[in-house]
Amino acid sequence: MRFNRQKQLVHVYQTNNQILTLPWKDIYFTTYEWRNNVNLVGHILDKDGETVLNTFGFGYWGDKLELDHYWEFIRCYMEEDCLEELADTVTLCPPIANKKESYVFGLQYIIKMESRLAWIFIIFMLPIYFMESLARFIAMQTSKMPQWSQEVLDDCIVSPNDPIQVDARINPPHLWRYVLANEPLDIYQARYDKQQSANQRIKHKLEKHKID
Repeated sequence: MRFNRQKQLVHVYQTNNQILTLPWKDIYFTTYEWRNNVNLVGHILDKDGETVLNTFGFGYWGDKLELDHYWEFIRCYMEEDCLEELADTVTLCPPIANKKESYVFGLQYIIKMESRLAWIFIIFMLPIYFMESLARFIAMQTSKMPQWSQEVLDDCIVSPNDPIQVDARINPPHLWRYVLANEPLDIYQARYDKQQSANQRIKHKLEKHKID
């Protein structure tokens, strides 16, 4: 899926290899719950505003709070004036530009710890992590890479002079230390402060927007 903020368009690559290009405002976004997880989906409605013509998912499953954060990031990107702040909240990007995810990164993504307290459980969780990472790797390797049309690619070109560049180049240089919550305290604190500051600035802008 690709979001074009400037033109307010959403490009969706479907499993049948067809590409949908839709105005952001014409998509009806909602959630789909299954067991204890929630997924974000977009509906394409008929002119009557009720009949669903097509549905696409965002490929993200999580609890309600995580999904709320996920959705708000996308919504703010498309609707609000806080691009720099949003960029400052991102700490990890999958290195998958023009290639499939590697096994090592998939394992790192699964293991990622929030604090060193998680070390206590790592020995017990490793077998599960390895099985999950293997299943993830097989799924990644057997999945198709989206083949976007040239029109979509041209529509989504990022200027090399764009001051906001968020991709795998921003990832921590010592990724294993980051994943295992084992970075030096000053590096961890600097990243934490940057994120907190960005979140506060976003909150302030949204509150000001509501007042205006």
